[in-house]
Amino acid sequence: MNEAQALFETASRIAAVAESDEELRTAAGLMRQAAELGHSGASGAFANMSMGGLGTERDPELAVRYWTQAALLGADADSAFRLGMACWDGLVCERDLSGALAWFLLARDLGHDVVMPDIDAVQFEVDDVTRAEAHSIYDHLRENFGMLR
Repeated sequence: MNEAQALFETASRIAAVAESDEELRTAAGLMRQAAELGHSGASGAFANMSMGGLGTERDPELAVRYWTQAALLGADADSAFRLGMACWDGLVCERDLSGALAWFLLARDLGHDVVMPDIDAVQFEVDDVTRAEAHSIYDHLRENFGMLR
């Protein structure tokens, strides 16, 4: 077992039974270390912790960074979906419908099982220019994503 995996497993066990802020901070710290070592599961988990302020300060920008890492480096469908939602609802970053559609399409390709209604909803909301821009972003994501080639 490598160091990143060991950190991820330890952080997951601590987070699952944490009863204090100190325990959550320990779990978040270990999760971030594992993410920095390239563990995609840890990247997605740490992003979720950052978004929710669990064991760390709530930091939406940091969450987006780690969701991106999890989605692109680790083929994490949930992180790609969360990025699509962040772009669509505009609560985490500026509303970006072309980005939302691109991330939703990537989440679909990675096997996210409930993203289709979101893809349909965004496509209904955008014009042809925005749809073309979304597909250009999506194509760029796929070109730079070895697991989907």
